[in-house]
Amino acid sequence: MKSRAALVLALLTVALHLAIAGRYGWFRDEMYFLACGRRLDWGYVDQPPFIALVSRLAWALSDGHLALYRLPAALAHGAAVFLAGRFAERLGGGAILACVSVALAPIFAVEGHLLTMNAFEPLLYLGTVMLVARIQGRR
Repeated sequence: MKSRAALVLALLTVALHLAIAGRYGWFRDEMYFLACGRRLDWGYVDQPPFIALVSRLAWALSDGHLALYRLPAALAHGAAVFLAGRFAERLGGGAILACVSVALAPIFAVEGHLLTMNAFEPLLYLGTVMLVARIQGRR
């Protein structure tokens, strides 16, 4: 039951991002990642190659539409909301409160709104913690 609530809150988070994604223009870092995506490499001085690859794919799929270009960041935020609820549920805590906290925390909301490297970090950290907790739980 709680996992369904976590999924609904995650989808609402993504929907909110998509509703406001095109309200203003391009963020300067997004322009930089577009340039990096046009010249893919195994590494850059200031970031790993993942964001350049995501930017290139997002640009190709969005055809220049800003809200669709930012969709991967919104999906990452939504996935983090869902995982936070599942993790809280696993620990016996309030899954809905965890989901709402991650969805509405200003730092996560801003990061999930722009296609930057920071949009994927909370999801990767939380996924890693959940994977380690699952491995430790099997011992």
